[in-house]
Amino acid sequence: MADGPEAAERAGTSEPDVSPQGPPLASAFSLEDRPASGLYALAWLIAVLGAGLIGVAVAAAISENQGGSALLLAAGSGALFLAAALGAGYQAIARRTRRGPDAYRGPSPILLVAVVVSGALAIGFALSLAGVRLDASAGVLASALIVAGLYLGSVWLFVVREGALTWREMGWLAPGGSSGRLAVAFLYGVAIALPAILVGVFAGALLAALLGVEPPSPLPEPVDTQGMLVNVAVAVLVAPLGEELFFRGFAQTAWTRDLGWRAAIVRSAVLFALVHALTLTGNDFSEGLRIAVVAVAARLPVSLALGWVFARTGTIASPIGLHVTYNGVVLVLVEVARRASEGGFG
Repeated sequence: MADGPEAAERAGTSEPDVSPQGPPLASAFSLEDRPASGLYALAWLIAVLGAGLIGVAVAAAISENQGGSALLLAAGSGALFLAAALGAGYQAIARRTRRGPDAYRGPSPILLVAVVVSGALAIGFALSLAGVRLDASAGVLASALIVAGLYLGSVWLFVVREGALTWREMGWLAPGGSSGRLAVAFLYGVAIALPAILVGVFAGALLAALLGVEPPSPLPEPVDTQGMLVNVAVAVLVAPLGEELFFRGFAQTAWTRDLGWRAAIVRSAVLFALVHALTLTGNDFSEGLRIAVVAVAARLPVSLALGWVFARTGTIASPIGLHVTYNGVVLVLVEVARRASEGGFG
């Protein structure tokens, strides 16, 4: 942030309340005084359709109709992706008309998370139905590239292209800086990684012991050298770039405009941690919930550190440096623990 966190906090504004009065949630289903009301209604209709298809898919899975379930899941997630995209487009239009120039005037980061998650699910189900089969390492890399592409595409299409934020405002060019300043900012993030690692690993291990679960591994166990190289590429390149673009560059910058930098750091950190728990599972609901709690708790310290260094430096290079270092060290620790459990390194 070129003018520092305090200036951004002073610039924060909130959206005027123009919602119709009535019973709770009534305004969400009203078209009164809405720009592009047809787009809004269409987004809701497709969302209801998608939710219905997924509900039927769950029923089909319970009845052991796996083929029908897969098809319905693909259609349902595709419908939710389209609904979220239409909703993001509507929100960009509505906020341009309702918010002042100092406020954030693009779609909510939470809505764009829905675009990315539903889009990734839809692509995954579609590839499965098409008979595309990838080995473990190729699947991990393909999944990471798809998610990173959706992060980039959603921010470009709904935020940058709509004029809500620029790449410079999201920290991709150091304000008045140079390549040397970017390098220093990157190394600053690297230096902050160690305390974040210590707190995150300790918190995750302690909570895992209290809840009686194994701390979830961020990546699948590699079975060969190729698998290890893929894990390294995903952990220290693809994930840091895509996630920092979205959660710090976009989400934190957007929320800083409206709420101030402190609240924005907390919001983006919580969102970041929750998204990483979405795909975790266990042997039953209770175990899955406990694993998700451990995953969120372990990531919150580093999430807050990522937000803080971004607010401090105003360039995305700092959180990328921290993220790369954190993921790399955690990957090494996981590999060391795995080899030790298998009987050593010989």
